[in-house]
Order: sequence, then structure tokens, then C-alpha cells
Amino acid sequence: MLLSLQYAKKKIKVNWYCNSVFNVGDYVAFQLKTKDKNYFPEESCFDEDYFRAMDGKYVIIRKIQDHISYRSKILPEVADHWIICQLYCGFFDEILDMSRLKDSNWAYVKGGKIHPDTLEKNIYLLCESSFFHFKKRNCKIIGNDRKGIDEMQDYHSIAQAVYLGVSSCYYNGDTFLISSILRSKTVCTYLNIDRPEKKYRYVQKNWTFGEYI
Repeated sequence: MLLSLQYAKKKIKVNWYCNSVFNVGDYVAFQLKTKDKNYFPEESCFDEDYFRAMDGKYVIIRKIQDHISYRSKILPEVADHWIICQLYCGFFDEILDMSRLKDSNWAYVKGGKIHPDTLEKNIYLLCESSFFHFKKRNCKIIGNDRKGIDEMQDYHSIAQAVYLGVSSCYYNGDTFLISSILRSKTVCTYLNIDRPEKKYRYVQKNWTFGEYI
């Protein structure tokens, strides 16, 4: 029998993202943060000056799904939430009105890498379901459009993880986002592709990215 004074119950902090952020179909604009991040030349299709100059630029995603990676067997309502998004193919100096965006202008290259045999329909991002990380990047919901989402399959198995809350000597999500958009713009511009369903012939060349920005 315990006779000593017992402390009040402490709330156990679970290292999961326990809530879902944004609604399916939401267009979310947020800023890149490159000023104090490490530059990775082996992972980048741009030089360091360009990487630094991207600080404060806005990118846009559209949420298409919620994904739960883990769920507690004891308390099923406790689960680890992630969001799956499309990445819009462009950089912006300010937050745009949603009416200025094109429905088909999504990043096409899976993983931000050029595949010689297949041009992917879209690149899908798996992001932390944490408003904290988006808020630090001055995020804003600019609209909602569920067009085409209901026909989409479950893409969590092919989505590329991008960790907005991680900045280390080995990784930062900003490098991944910038490279994905640049490589997608390059492939689609060079091949004159408006939609990924069109057939094309892959041609090897030395890619230069400045002319497509």
C-alpha cells in the first residue's frame, strides 16, 4: 500500500501529429525558408546563390488526402496524422488569388527526379500534419477546389515525404521542393507538354534551369 503523497496525473505527450490540418481540396500557400539552411549541391539542380535567393518565395500545395501512419490499439482515436498533397509548379513573390492558378499546372515528376521511361501524372507529397510548421512559414489558405480529388486513388504508398520541420546537415525540405518544381518545369517546357497524359519522346540533354523560371 502506497502511503506517500502522489503527484497529480501528468498528461503523456505522444510524439505524433494527432490532428488533421486543412480540409481536403484546400490550396495552401507557404514560404520557403532557405536563408539559414544548408545547401546540398549533390541534391540540387541549382547553385547556392539561387538557393539563398529563394528565401521568402511562396509555393502552393493542394491537400488531396489524410493519411494515418499509426493508430493506438488502446485508444483508437489517438493516431499519427499526415497529409498528402499535390505540389503546384511555380514560385511566387506574394500570395496569389486562386483564380490565377491553372488546374493542370501541377508538378509532374515523381520525387523531383527525371524518369527516362515514364512521366508521372503528378508528384504527391507526404507532409507532417502540423499547423506549427506551416504557421512558421506564413501559410495561408487561398481557396478550396475538390475537382478531380474524388476520382483519385490512395496515393500514400507512392507519395514522397517532405519534412518541413527538419533542417539538418543532411536534409531540408526546401531543397526537395525547389528541385521538384524546377525539374518538372524543365521537362514539361522542353517537351512542350501541357498535360502528362500526352505521349513524348525522352531526349537526353544537359538541363539548364534559369530559362524556365
